[in-house]
Amino acid sequence: ADSAGSDWVQVPGGLKWVSSGRDIVVGVNSADNIYYRVGITPANPTGTDWVQVDGALSQIDVDGAYSVVGANSASGIFKSEVALAISGPQRALTGAWQQIFWRS
Repeated sequence: ADSAGSDWVQVPGGLKWVSSGRDIVVGVNSADNIYYRVGITPANPTGTDWVQVDGALSQIDVDGAYSVVGANSASGIFKSEVALAISGPQRALTGAWQQIFWRS
């Protein structure tokens, strides 16, 4: 069940772009490395750590509950599926990127 928050809480890390969706938080840093947050539970909504996945994007966004889209520095747009984590309700970013648009 969704719960209402009461305050902003800073979590460790240095991301330039962050997006969240149902049971997932993703982001990219200044080097365009891609991360998702693990350890998110109702009791610990900030999670426990960032996990890096393969690829490089300058922007990223959660597209509903089951996919993430992002753009790289060359204007390519990519999509990756979101999978349920092994335990709990959290979702994990697969990192299997599919190119869906390329500006020439």
